[in-house]
Amino acid sequence: MILEEQRSVALERPDERPPGGGFTLVVAPSGSSANELVERMRSAWSVVASWGRWSDEELGDFPESEEALAGVPDWLRSRLEGRPELQNWLDDLHEREWVWWSSALVGDRVKLDVQALSLPVSLWPMRFLVELAGGTILEEDAWLPVGEIGRGAGRERG
Repeated sequence: MILEEQRSVALERPDERPPGGGFTLVVAPSGSSANELVERMRSAWSVVASWGRWSDEELGDFPESEEALAGVPDWLRSRLEGRPELQNWLDDLHEREWVWWSSALVGDRVKLDVQALSLPVSLWPMRFLVELAGGTILEEDAWLPVGEIGRGAGRERG
């Protein structure tokens, strides 16, 4: 699964439903372009995907806080250092029951899709990354095709 998630970070498949289902986050950039926002999130998640999850035993131990901070892009390291949420974020990344499926630009928004591997899932680690990357979640719900974004199909956040 880890290699598949690492490949998925670069994929844009906004109208391809994740196998078994998933969730969509529609994100607006704050102070940057949607392209810059998605590139920051991809740069961070390519590292996170390489760490794997609790079930990826062949990858060895999940990194400790210091090692994790050393491996993430500079922009993320500077935002994570000294944050009380860091250990919770790392713990939730390790325990997650979902993987990154796709990210795509949809107008001036970023559509982020995750594949749920079991239910329930906590998307807090992704929400936290979005916040750190400079984004605001506008919609969050079960997987949405592009045509349903902004039509009230998803649960509005705010």
